[in-house]
Amino acid sequence: MEKTVLKQKLKKVVENEYKITDNIDYEYLTNKMLDNIGALDPELRDDLIYMILANWIMDDVYDNQELKQILNICIDDKHLYYKIGKSNDDSVFTRTFSALVLAVLFHKDNEKDYLEKLEFQTTASEVFKYFREEKDLRGYVKEKGWAHAAAHGADILAEIANSKKANKNLLQKLLKAVISKIHIKNYIYFNEEDERIASAVKNAIKNPDLDNESINKWFRELTNFEKIQDRNKYDTLIFNIKNILKSLYFEIMFDQDLNDRYLLLITDSLKDLDQKRF
Repeated sequence: MEKTVLKQKLKKVVENEYKITDNIDYEYLTNKMLDNIGALDPELRDDLIYMILANWIMDDVYDNQELKQILNICIDDKHLYYKIGKSNDDSVFTRTFSALVLAVLFHKDNEKDYLEKLEFQTTASEVFKYFREEKDLRGYVKEKGWAHAAAHGADILAEIANSKKANKNLLQKLLKAVISKIHIKNYIYFNEEDERIASAVKNAIKNPDLDNESINKWFRELTNFEKIQDRNKYDTLIFNIKNILKSLYFEIMFDQDLNDRYLLLITDSLKDLDQKRF
């Protein structure tokens, strides 16, 4: 199916408020949408493919087996891992919009519990691996729209951290993956990635399976890095860490289920960063 024809069909779905009517073959359209998940046309990719998949997932169009099939496709080498390691090329859109759909799929699992615990943990580990290996950190790309790998990846982590299936070991791995995307010295996050990453960290901290020592250790590791001779890169690194800590501060401050101990950890970390900067 050509993209123009697909676009016309998907617009009719949106006009019909995402409802499945007799003339809609949702299985066929789902496969076509997954095949084109990284389309360079931002209207087709963002407003049609992603929005329809997200709505159909949340509105129970798919049964449990179909949800698993979509998840397995999104995480394969043609989607989340498509040309992983590449930077500044168009492959990023396939990876990051697969990630965005995966975030919805994990959210649905938190609601519907369609994944076995082992399936959940195996898929989560693949997500962590992707998050560590993603190199293209561009936010908004002119004429092509949002790439936003750090933000989309963080959205999946936030859903994983929310799950009752996430044990202490998995949460520790999640936070370690987060550090890999905070300790960035070649790119300044300026498209609100800090808020999305902070949300994932807050959800991990709130998970009762994560103990205080693991949290304390994460804050220590966050501010433990070697000085870089290149001043601009060093300042970029510290800037990214500080921004995410500040976003985390407000995430925690406005959450009544978390106490001030975590705010003290953040302020101590910020003081440590100020000392390291000079």
